[in-house]
Amino acid sequence: MFAPWIVCPLLVCGGFPLESSTIADAVAANVISTHPALLPPAVLVGVAGGGGGGVSHAPSGGFIGADTGVATLLPSNRDAAEVGWAFGFRGGYQWRSGIALQVRFDDLGVNAPGGGGGPLLLATAGVRYSLPLALMPFAEVLVGPTFYGSQVTPGAALGLGVSLPVLRHLAFDLSVRDWLADLGGSVCNTPTVELGATVIFGGR
Repeated sequence: MFAPWIVCPLLVCGGFPLESSTIADAVAANVISTHPALLPPAVLVGVAGGGGGGVSHAPSGGFIGADTGVATLLPSNRDAAEVGWAFGFRGGYQWRSGIALQVRFDDLGVNAPGGGGGPLLLATAGVRYSLPLALMPFAEVLVGPTFYGSQVTPGAALGLGVSLPVLRHLAFDLSVRDWLADLGGSVCNTPTVELGATVIFGGR
């Protein structure tokens, strides 16, 4: 048994004239079409990642998505930790390189410390980068205002996760984010663990 990616070098450089490259290409194409299991791993990864060849790429186009999961407002000097159910909505555009610009609105499902502060809401915008593989790990940075009660303060988030494309225009996400918000003059952390779904429109 031989591998098709070895056939071409043998035919072209192993004693045959350079003009025999056409023959080598034809032989390799015939072997690949009849024995697809012999494709090298790099080609298989590229196809799984959507590249249609040796170079994979991320799905591209506009997208919308939603996430939901558990949020934990970490304790401050005066208050105990609070656990709530978070949900968020997002939209943006992703390029084939894996870079995406997005905007989000999130309800973290917890109240600002001190009592009477109201639920923590954030409206953010940021950048996500997804590594274009069959299972796509991603990292993102978000910044924007935090709303609680009648207060508006700066907020931000750092996120890591993985995205699993299951159809050409649908992917499921597992993400962990650390939301940072200025609440009453001190910065509070609210980590979240969420599951989500993303629908991509247009592009390829």
